[in-house]
Parts: sequence; C-alpha cells; structure tokens
Amino acid sequence: MDLLPPLDAELNWSGRGQHAEFKRLERIPLHVEKALGHGGSALVESVLCRRIRLARKRVRCNWRLKREDAIKEVAHLHRAQHAHIVRIVGTYIVEKSKDLFILMYPAAEYHLNDFIDGELDPVFPMTLVSFIPCLASTLEFLHEKHHIKHMDIKPENILVRDIRNTTVQSRNRPYKVYLADFGISRSYASLEESETNSATSFTPLYAAPEVASQDTRGFKADVSALGCVFAEMVAAVYSLRDELADIREKSGRHAFHANISAVQQFLHISFHDAGLFFHERTFLYIRRMISGQPDDRPSAADVKDFLARDGLVCKDESPDAFEVAQPLSEY
Repeated sequence: MDLLPPLDAELNWSGRGQHAEFKRLERIPLHVEKALGHGGSALVESVLCRRIRLARKRVRCNWRLKREDAIKEVAHLHRAQHAHIVRIVGTYIVEKSKDLFILMYPAAEYHLNDFIDGELDPVFPMTLVSFIPCLASTLEFLHEKHHIKHMDIKPENILVRDIRNTTVQSRNRPYKVYLADFGISRSYASLEESETNSATSFTPLYAAPEVASQDTRGFKADVSALGCVFAEMVAAVYSLRDELADIREKSGRHAFHANISAVQQFLHISFHDAGLFFHERTFLYIRRMISGQPDDRPSAADVKDFLARDGLVCKDESPDAFEVAQPLSEY
C-alpha cells in the first residue's frame, strides 16, 4: 500500500485553499468515478483528486439552507477530526449554481444497513460489536469536545469501509465504521445554547420524541437516535432484526419514538442472559438511551464510559492517513 506523505499540497486540493470558487466552464481538478448514494437534495459520488479517492457530496442549497451558512458549518466540522468521522477535505462552488460541493475522505463502500444486510464479514457479529464503542466515542467527541449536534444519526449516515487492503488498522478488524453526513448538524458555544426549538428537518424513523414533535431538543436527541441504531445493531448480532422490525410494524407506526415501550421490552426479554457478545447491563443502557424523556437518557460521555466498564472500548486514535487510490472495485 502506497501511503502519501503528509504534504500541504494534498490538503490544498484545488491549489486555491480548502474552499474554492470556479467559473461556470472552468475545469475542476476532479475525475468522477461512480455514484455512491443519493437522497433528498444531495448526491454522493466517488471522485479522484490527484492520487486520492474522495467522496464528493453535492448539496442543493435553498432558502432553508443558505450556501454561506453551509460553508461556515463545513469549516467548523473540518476542525472536528476523529478516527471515526469522515474527514472534510474541502468545499467548492461553481458560478451561477446554487450547489455546494463537499469533498470528504475516505470514500467508504457501504452504509451500515447495507453492511448488515449483506453480512459480508465472516466474523460479522464481532465486527458489528466492535463498531458500538467506536460510535459512542465519536458522539462523545462531537458533544464534549466540539459542542456539535449531529441531528440526523441513522444507519444511512454511518459508513463502513473495507480496510483489508489499506494501511488502516482498526482493532484487527477487516472493516471500520465512520459517522458521516452532517448536513443538518449544528455547533454551539455551550451546552445551554444547544437546547434549541427551531424547526429542522429530520429522519422520522430514528428521531427522538422531542425532535418529531419539534419541541426543545439538545444533545440527548442524538443519544436517543444512536440508541435506536444500537438496538438494531444488537438485534442483528443475534439474528433478531426481523423480530425488532415486526414489533414496530404491529403498532402501525414504524418510528422508534412511537414504539419506545415495546422496543425497551424487546431489549429486556430477548436478550436476558444473552451474554455471548454483551454484558446484560449493555441492553439496560441501550434501553435508557431511547427513553422518551431526555432527562432519563445518559449523556454521550456516560454511554462511552459505561461501555468501557464492560470492556467495549474504542482504541482508534487518529483519522485515516491519505492513501494512493487503488483500482475501483464494483461494490
């Protein structure tokens, strides 16, 4: 594997700094490879920038998301570098276009749902278990170190990268997990300022009750959403994902916030004495994460610490180093 030297030129992707503006017909130093995903007003593609493969997210800005505000948020997120956060490499705009283009590293092959559905890893359960403390550590980092609310945690915004043919080492696992898509995230100067009640977009399936009702919400809304994702992950580890989906479907409302008691009961009954991959206390803590009242939920720091006491620790420390792109696989 050819590891790139830490040259400033690799970060200055455009030759004009991390944010660049291009004329309408001007050549942009990127080679588009393939689409990786799309949704709402965004398209994500794999692109080559010099020797590095990046993910390029194209966001359509409008009256709700002004391009100037989006650029400021991306600049703040660039400083939040973590082993399990997709790194912001740069942004650019094109003359007479309302689009904002965001360049990110790495360009991962899967999102979490695809990874779980495919069960691509021979040691799939243990890999999925290893993802849980890493995601908890990432959320604690965002909340405590940078006062950033993600505001849209869901499996589609959690990426999985095959690292078997890279220089990346992640607890001797063949895959690594990343939190991504901070399209509606916000940063705050203090905990008090993070309690907001302005209208925002959200994904109903994983949204906390206070988000779904557009009430005042703070960092605990992210904890609730991550708890819902954890519930699906532990269900997948024990091959009970369909049972969890059936419980939510019976009510006629699929969202977790509409089925909190039923999901908590599922986590209590289905995993009683299920100590093969987790301590029983882990399921208790996930039940607390999805509590209806924010005050009943632990903080992200509490979640990280509790998992650590049960031996679930994220040992990854630094963001991935840039690597020379290998031939693109047909994933």
